[in-house]
Amino acid sequence: MSSLSRDRQMRGARIVALIAFTVLRGGPAAAADYELLPILEAGVETNTNRDLATDTAEEFDGEGYIANVGADMRWRTQRSTTTLRPVAKFQEYPDSSGLEGVEGSLDLRSAYTFQRAQVNFALGYSHRDWYNAELPDAIYNPVNPDDPTVPETGALREGESRDRINLAPKYEYQLSERVGLGGVAYYETSSYDAEGDTSTGGVDYDFIRANLFASWLAGPVTRFEVGPFASRYDAQDEPTQTDAIGLSIGLKHDWSEEFKGLLDLGYFEEDREGEDLVSDGKDSGWTANASIERRGEVSRLRGGVGRAYSPSGRGGVTESDQFRVEYDRDWTARLSTTLAARYVRDRFRGDVETASDYDYWRGELGFKYFFSLKWYVLGGYRYTWRDSVDTDESADNSSFYLRVGFSPGGAQRSRLFMRDR
Repeated sequence: MSSLSRDRQMRGARIVALIAFTVLRGGPAAAADYELLPILEAGVETNTNRDLATDTAEEFDGEGYIANVGADMRWRTQRSTTTLRPVAKFQEYPDSSGLEGVEGSLDLRSAYTFQRAQVNFALGYSHRDWYNAELPDAIYNPVNPDDPTVPETGALREGESRDRINLAPKYEYQLSERVGLGGVAYYETSSYDAEGDTSTGGVDYDFIRANLFASWLAGPVTRFEVGPFASRYDAQDEPTQTDAIGLSIGLKHDWSEEFKGLLDLGYFEEDREGEDLVSDGKDSGWTANASIERRGEVSRLRGGVGRAYSPSGRGGVTESDQFRVEYDRDWTARLSTTLAARYVRDRFRGDVETASDYDYWRGELGFKYFFSLKWYVLGGYRYTWRDSVDTDESADNSSFYLRVGFSPGGAQRSRLFMRDR
């Protein structure tokens, strides 16, 4: 691991620690309401081809042991809400010597409302094994579900890991009851590490995007946003850079308090520079995202379809066409199920000799059953399929998992906490 990469990881860790400390400092003592839901789980997992090897002779039929320790925390005041979710994951696959034994993540979301302004802030940090970091997940992040990028490369390399940090502050000031002005900033950085002197397969990068907008409340349930944006992708240790400027338009409509929809459209012009590109120069493209969210008494539905303009550890910017859906339902006071599916078509922007483009499917069916007041069993099936466009080779993996967990508040408190996000 290079000294530059190590310094960037330490700097990123300090940023995360500072933000988390600032939130916790004003937490239970200053908040009118504070909730805590511990996360304690342990179990086993089996795979038919965990490394997604295209050669049947190299398929890794892995069995592993997994434990999750963390907490869901939430602070509420009359003007703000804050959710913090730190989780540590311990995993051991006896037949895999290069697996990252400890993973970790921290997700934060805050919203502050003033008399004529509103501030929103989202933070995500993760340290993950290459397998979990580079394959898109079907299930939405419970704290920050609207991740604007798809940075996964779709490639697997044993003995490597990725650290990722993303920050998303937003500010809006209401000029009148219907008109507002604001800005959104987004910053993301990723760094890759490998055991020993082995070079990583991923490219460290920084990505920043800034968006100014004007908003108009067309009615009690309909809102428009329009404004310019600019972004920059900068690959570390490589002379690769991509700049883009464009215009975005957004529409949000609430059919009811439980059923909401969102549509975002964008057009951009970009300028790429880099030694690995066959042809440098200017190009244009578009983005789109349509999503829905419905929250009922016993069910939750979230889904989306569109194209994302995203930084990537492949050394440049990609366009990712994707479809995603998740459906959660409470069948009884003890039993709940989750059904999720995701398709990703990931393509590198710009002419390169080897783009490493891929198509990807992941589906998951899981259940959670409280067999006592505070103890539950969590299990399910996960299917993963990946097709490499460059080599025209595909591979799939079937995974079964079973865990036992402890929730001090029981099924009802756990369910209400997650539903009220």
